[in-house]
Amino acid sequence: MKINVSLLREKFVIEEEQPDDTEKVLKIIAPSNRLPLHLQSGDDNAEEFVVRANTMQLCIRFASQIVKEYEQSGPLFHRVDGDDWLVLWDESLSDYERKYNDSRWVCVYYNGKPIYSHGDRHPFFDVIEKCDVVNKGKYEDSIDMAKQAFGAAGKNVRIDYDSNVALVSELNQKGGRCGMILRSPKHTVTFNFYIKVDKGSGYYHLRNAQILSAAAAFIEGTQLCFTIGTNKAKLKFDLIRQYSPEYQEMKEGLRQIQRIESEISVMENRYEIRYRPEKPIFRNMIQESEDSMEKYLRSG
Repeated sequence: MKINVSLLREKFVIEEEQPDDTEKVLKIIAPSNRLPLHLQSGDDNAEEFVVRANTMQLCIRFASQIVKEYEQSGPLFHRVDGDDWLVLWDESLSDYERKYNDSRWVCVYYNGKPIYSHGDRHPFFDVIEKCDVVNKGKYEDSIDMAKQAFGAAGKNVRIDYDSNVALVSELNQKGGRCGMILRSPKHTVTFNFYIKVDKGSGYYHLRNAQILSAAAAFIEGTQLCFTIGTNKAKLKFDLIRQYSPEYQEMKEGLRQIQRIESEISVMENRYEIRYRPEKPIFRNMIQESEDSMEKYLRSG
């Protein structure tokens, strides 16, 4: 089974255009992360899903659960119901997400229609996904179609769209690669890891879902390092107090980093992994974020 996916970070800004200089009555800002999934094994009919979520790691992890279910039991649209989707979503969540991401949301689309959702998403995404099916995958053309839909409803709008690729993953049974954009306080780097099945380990096929989940771990770990380092610096300057909610979140973030490192180690022990550039060291990234915030606080 081959998995080729790209995760887009997106932001839509929809503003109503007025014929004069009167105040705009409509302005929508709708950020999202979008990951299309094409799933096919052997002669089975292909299934096309789109996963949207409010964070990159949630989007990738939920997609990885869908891939895992497909790898284990085959096509799932006609056999997975609401309760099954709920289980897949629940298995996507870490303890840290449950405690500190109250605004989390996710939606899975099939043939342009939402088939499972959790949390509050903007309804504009439903319009875009419906338009994308009509446009047969020409995604950016769907934005113009959505604009026309607003016009048909009596609203003349301008839609500004900004996006960038955060993850590209190309996987098959024997190996593949994941490429990501990792952002730290000092720089943004393109990071890749390459995977090859190591038969000496006793594993003969790549578990695509495991690799996608590990990619999510790298992305989440990088973001957590920034939050942890920032709060450690604030603690030194008495901007947050020991045992405060921010302090507790920092401590739970450190525990989540440990869980992330364990997840990555499991992947490294199972497959041949090559990093380019070098593998991110989370403790170094935390220190970098802490030093950067300390410098900022001293200058202020």
